[in-house]
Amino acid sequence: MTWKQLGGIVAVLILLVACLHRTSGPLPALSGSFLQELPQEPVTTLTVMTYNINYGRDSDGTLDLEATQRAMIQGGLPDLIGLQEVDVRYARRSLHEDQVRTLAEGLGMYYAYGPALSRIWNGYFGNALLSKYPIVEVSNHRLPHVGTQEDRSFLHAVVDVPGFGLVNVMVTHLGLKAQERLSHVQTILEYTTRLEGPVILLGDWNAEREDSLWLLEEHYVDAGRLFDPQGSTFPSSSSTGARIDRVYLSPDLVPKAYQVIDAQASDHRPVVVKLEKVNPEDRH
Repeated sequence: MTWKQLGGIVAVLILLVACLHRTSGPLPALSGSFLQELPQEPVTTLTVMTYNINYGRDSDGTLDLEATQRAMIQGGLPDLIGLQEVDVRYARRSLHEDQVRTLAEGLGMYYAYGPALSRIWNGYFGNALLSKYPIVEVSNHRLPHVGTQEDRSFLHAVVDVPGFGLVNVMVTHLGLKAQERLSHVQTILEYTTRLEGPVILLGDWNAEREDSLWLLEEHYVDAGRLFDPQGSTFPSSSSTGARIDRVYLSPDLVPKAYQVIDAQASDHRPVVVKLEKVNPEDRH
């Protein structure tokens, strides 16, 4: 065998390994519960969080999923928690743990999971939602590739919240290039136009000031811009970083409080928003 032939075989093997990290066909969506279903009293406020957990590694790179859980409790354990970069049996880096089940069980919550990447042994990497209220519908949707090859997706869960009714909650993690992010936002907006009821978008948007976010804000309210437009969420080790982790609300929801949690359990900080439904009588 010549060196040229050997090089060709190596190239094919590298391509095959890369394909194992790509998700093809319909994207799976998983859900379950570690919360005993009890009669729920109607609520007038909801607290939501978005948090890129960096697959359980803290700002120093140490794997510590218990610290991830503590950061959520530090945020008052919100009613709805959107998570990005969650491993489910994905790799040795997270000890092949099913992180969404571990977190849901530890906190006693309903959960939904939508992978963006998969491996041949049913390992996944993607977005998750933890909820104190029943998740009645779950779907997972691919985002388009524009100039990059990393798979991205958004998770859509319908949550039955007493006093609010059915609430659409979406969790996503956008791409690293501006053109791709704009395509991602356009895809998400096209999807949400078909939804009925309130919409909450929880995500790592990987951007601060660009066309994709201006377009998003034509339809949704950026809670952070109202309360703390300069607040840094990434990296968690710096107070002067970027505000790329954001919560967007449909016009029938109004943010009442906002906080960036000073936690070091990930390279991102969690963002918490308290919100209420808009009273129809207050609309002009």
